[in-house]
Amino acid sequence: MIELIHQLEAAVLARNPHLAGRLKPGLPVEQIKKDLKHAGIVGAIAPIIELYSWRNGTLLQGESEAADTGFIPHQAVQLSESIKQHLLLLGIKRDTDFRVYNFIELEMAILHKRGYKKSSQFLERYFPILWDGSTSWVAVDIEPSGHNRVVVIQQRDAQPLREGYDSFEEFLKDLILANKKK
Repeated sequence: MIELIHQLEAAVLARNPHLAGRLKPGLPVEQIKKDLKHAGIVGAIAPIIELYSWRNGTLLQGESEAADTGFIPHQAVQLSESIKQHLLLLGIKRDTDFRVYNFIELEMAILHKRGYKKSSQFLERYFPILWDGSTSWVAVDIEPSGHNRVVVIQQRDAQPLREGYDSFEEFLKDLILANKKK
């Protein structure tokens, strides 16, 4: 898996060179395990350990270009009816918006995960790794029976959980391709 992560780094930095200096150094494996254990996060956490030992997220404060370009290329998303109605009141008519996801630091990911516990029990099995800065995350299923599938969590949506990939490796491979397409 580490080879895929290195391929991802090369693809992301080729597409978004501003991000190069914003990726934080990785954390020691023992520190990651300790932080996860302290937060009560257990299960199939191998992808989390691999990812955060490679890099500890992205430092985005004061760097709008890296944040605006994202770790994943922009994605067009359909707006919910309530958001469309709200925008209409402001004189804006549109059906889609662009979502940008960035790689969040381990400490922040743990805080977001704790927020899942408060909002919904069914989200407890997911660990967020990417965030849009608002109410949407890309998360890894850490329940052993989930085989590290990757999902999108959109808390303000009629369908808050959307299946993404059957495995973390499949997600990495697709993310590499998406970043290579520019």
